[in-house]
Amino acid sequence: MTQINLYLSKKLEKLIHKTLISDKESKTDSINSWNVTFFYFKRQKHLLITNSETKFSIIIEKVSTKDFKNISKIFIDKLFEQLKYENINPKNFYLKENAADVYLHKTNNDKSTIGVQNNLMLFIEDWKCETTKDMDWDYRERCKSLNNIPFLKLKHHSPHKEMLAKLKIL
Repeated sequence: MTQINLYLSKKLEKLIHKTLISDKESKTDSINSWNVTFFYFKRQKHLLITNSETKFSIIIEKVSTKDFKNISKIFIDKLFEQLKYENINPKNFYLKENAADVYLHKTNNDKSTIGVQNNLMLFIEDWKCETTKDMDWDYRERCKSLNNIPFLKLKHHSPHKEMLAKLKIL
């Protein structure tokens, strides 16, 4: 079974019960390593999860602390949903739906991915300012916008193109 490592930001580590954070660290491909941070929107916590290799991101909305007990299912469901939304065939994906162990870990200080997340958070903060009280976001569409921003770290490719290319190789 595939192991996926979710590395929590230091702020997020403080909000999660320590028993949920795993010490079981194993070498995984960078495609299986994801960094997690959070932001608040309309008084609710939302997770921004970014892949270490492709910088492909997903947003899991309206998360509570108790949801971290089911993070495997929630993460994989949202990942497949976002891949389908962006017309990336999830059948090419490196794991079968719901056939992965997802582990939460303390931060890995991946400065490249954390830098990308900080950049994406600027876009999110801008969207938050543009949104009125009554408006709701289409999170999949917001993620699609984030995944189509080219980055110098990706040789001016977008995370969408990087994920697509990576999945064709696997």
